[in-house]
Amino acid sequence: MTAALLQLAPDMRGCFAATPALAALAAGAHWSLECQFFDNAVALAERVHAAARSAASAHLLATALVRRGDLLSALVVLQPWIEGTLDAAAASAAADDDTPSQILACRYLYARTCLGVNKMAEGEAVMARTLAEVGGKLSAADESAILALLGGLCQYAHGSGQERRAPARPPQCAS
Repeated sequence: MTAALLQLAPDMRGCFAATPALAALAAGAHWSLECQFFDNAVALAERVHAAARSAASAHLLATALVRRGDLLSALVVLQPWIEGTLDAAAASAAADDDTPSQILACRYLYARTCLGVNKMAEGEAVMARTLAEVGGKLSAADESAILALLGGLCQYAHGSGQERRAPARPPQCAS
């Protein structure tokens, strides 16, 4: 995620403070992600998500899966927080202490993952619906990050028909 999404995807480490065991597992998963121990991070995040199904735990598990390269599994994990509106999802998950910003972070990660697996139309639909729901309520940095992702998804979904390619690298100087 970009630095602009600090408010959109807040550090969710404090979300598990009510249960010390979950907090320790989540901290271990975050540490494993920082140290690039992705298999370990996935195992710890799976335990956290199994114990407390919430947007924060889904985001942690999906982040670990994406970093490990298992994009399709990340989409499956994030799916429950994609459907419905933010207000309805937050209201139904109020017992789990899900906040709209956590659900929004799940949607952003879902759309980014859709970009990675060439499901541009699906990611575009999620981001367009999200922007319609929260447009004007976000900070300028968060809204611009959503618009940038939406622009990238639209470019590949409705572009000139070319295959998605990595950006061209500048030529290297001969020494």
